[in-house]
Amino acid sequence: MTKPLERRRDALTRAVSPASSDVLRYLARGESIRRCIVETTTAAAPPVVVMAHSLGGIATVDALVATPVPGVQMVVTVGSQTSFLYEIGALPSMEFGASLPDHMPRWVNILDYRDLLAFVAEPLFPGKVTDCRIDNRVGFPRSHTAYFGNRELYALLDEVLP
Repeated sequence: MTKPLERRRDALTRAVSPASSDVLRYLARGESIRRCIVETTTAAAPPVVVMAHSLGGIATVDALVATPVPGVQMVVTVGSQTSFLYEIGALPSMEFGASLPDHMPRWVNILDYRDLLAFVAEPLFPGKVTDCRIDNRVGFPRSHTAYFGNRELYALLDEVLP
């Protein structure tokens, strides 16, 4: 197995690098992104609902865990890896085992089980997060980017948004 992988190393690295590099960069140097989220949500007229996809969901939850923003009423993550990073101890604002702070707004986590980059959060934060499953009707990797073309997402948002 090693020899075939060695021959394909460059191609494999190029294949996984774009997605993983963004997350790794955020984990190493995400302070400016978190600061931007806090500044933007603080400046918005309340009530504020923040909706973020994938890495945006990680950064949003991370920022709002670390810094209370009273005007934010709800966070909606879509196809996010936030709970996975928390579970492996890699979420900058929280150690695994810590509870979400009381100032954390209501969190709705939307995922498609075919999206291999989307993770449930409700079991890790009972009473603080609501997981909502939708079916993007496509396999991975398209399932990760298909949420916003899915009418089911908008029907769900009609139900959960204040």
